[in-house]
Amino acid sequence: MVFNEIKLFLLKKIGSACEIKIQEETLSRVVNLNQTFLKIQKSNINELLSLNQKLDKFKKDVDLYIQKASILFKLKKFEESLKVTEEALKINPKSFKTAEFRMKVLTSIGSFNEALKFCDSKINLNNSNILFYKAQILRAQKKINSYFDLMNNISPDNLNHENQYEYSKFLLSQNKFKEGWKFFYSRHETDAYKKYINQPFKTNKSKKIALLPELGLGDQILFITTLADYIKRDIQYDVYLDERLVYIFNKYSIFKNLSNVKFLSECNYSANKYDQALFLGDILSFTRSTKSLFMNQPDKLIEIGDSNRSSSKIKKIGVSWKSKNKKLNKDLSISNILRPLKNYDDVEIINLQYGDVSDLKEISSKLNMHVQINEEVDKFHDLEKLLMIIDSCDLVISSSNLTAHLSGILGKKTILLLPSKHDALWYWQLDENQSKWYSSIQIILLDNDLNYFNDVLRKYVE
Repeated sequence: MVFNEIKLFLLKKIGSACEIKIQEETLSRVVNLNQTFLKIQKSNINELLSLNQKLDKFKKDVDLYIQKASILFKLKKFEESLKVTEEALKINPKSFKTAEFRMKVLTSIGSFNEALKFCDSKINLNNSNILFYKAQILRAQKKINSYFDLMNNISPDNLNHENQYEYSKFLLSQNKFKEGWKFFYSRHETDAYKKYINQPFKTNKSKKIALLPELGLGDQILFITTLADYIKRDIQYDVYLDERLVYIFNKYSIFKNLSNVKFLSECNYSANKYDQALFLGDILSFTRSTKSLFMNQPDKLIEIGDSNRSSSKIKKIGVSWKSKNKKLNKDLSISNILRPLKNYDDVEIINLQYGDVSDLKEISSKLNMHVQINEEVDKFHDLEKLLMIIDSCDLVISSSNLTAHLSGILGKKTILLLPSKHDALWYWQLDENQSKWYSSIQIILLDNDLNYFNDVLRKYVE
């Protein structure tokens, strides 16, 4: 778990120049988060036991079967979850809920052929959620035209909250912001979100607002790029973030001198301190409701000022090519980045990639290219040092990962490489090959053709 990884990293830092008390408090909060996760797991297991007892009495109750399948899914017992849906369909073959959930499990575990076969057997139900899952399969199979045709004919109002949230990303990727943010809000009604906000909003006369973290680090950074357009002078904002981002934003961000904006660890959130609580993504409907409002994006969100820039004519090029999130197709082949760079003598290659970089070492050795690996820096946890390395670069070449977002908030010239259009996340709108969220990021689709990348690279390097 990420919690344990952060804990181990902080343990290594204790005894350094940092204040030990602060480190101990941070460790305590991380431990609490881990305990919360274990409590949720225990709760799911207890609920599963309770459902089994109920099913012994009510063997024909389809809703109980769906609840059981859902708990098994949360516990990542996917095969068992599928078996439960089979039992439910035997009881009621026309059950919308059971069919929807079975499609969800099949698509989640990548059983696309079985999912398509099942979907076609249920297509007469004309159910928007089943059609939505079929569209996701078409996308995964790279049948893009069929995917768009089906998505454009689905009525999002008839989708469940989870799928409405996913559909919102489809709309936002096409710059349909007003409608997109409407359905983006549906994530509030999913299980992953309901547990966080447990008090009614006091929207009138709010004096203290909590902005809560969500999704990954990259998403949190992305949402904060619009914060300046949301805040008002007479309101106190506590912005809760992943532990790794808090120190950075308090010390280096454009908000550091504002007395009414503080960045705090997500571990510290307590609902009773605030008049209103929002998720960070909620502010986007206020700040980026039209395409024209993206003109307000700051060129820089972070100013490090301590990078080791030199006056040398040799250009430093940072490279990063894969993501920790393997559910999405973000990863690139490092050879596709290094081979074009081999044509230039006056460049220095700097590794910005966290995690295993054995492929970088192997390819650079074969190409007889020197790469500065920076193995002494923990690039996943110590984001301050990673930011400093990024800021020392003249150019960053990255896949869609955390490095791209960090480079973007530094205002660093960046080439963002995406495997193909259908793999692009919703916020990398591709209509102008230029990121709307980060003015310094240029977006390139590889699609197995490196010529355009080579042409763009030449403009930066020569």
